[in-house]
Amino acid sequence: DITPVLLVGERNRGNDRKMVLEQQLVADLAGLTIDQVAKVLITYEPVWAISTTPSAEPDTPANTLEALAVIQEFLLASYQLPITSYQPQRPLAQYSGKDHEPGACALSRCGICSAPRGP
Repeated sequence: DITPVLLVGERNRGNDRKMVLEQQLVADLAGLTIDQVAKVLITYEPVWAISTTPSAEPDTPANTLEALAVIQEFLLASYQLPITSYQPQRPLAQYSGKDHEPGACALSRCGICSAPRGP
């Protein structure tokens, strides 16, 4: 099986994150059924945090968790999809590279490992 991946994120740090993410999700998921949306792996990476961008700044765990909340709220309101399986088992700030070695990840599905893990 192939898992469709949707990357969302704001272009500039000062953009209204909620508005930008909701606009992207509405446009990119248009025409899909609830079952189809449920199979999409939605990832968040703001353009301003990509290292090839001239003014790139590292993203923070707090910012990423805020974006996750926006995505979860949208999926629940628009598709009645509660997204509980993607919740970190501990605060994101406590994760390091060693957590993402095969079999070591504590996330139930991790975009770094790209494999189902945990409970």
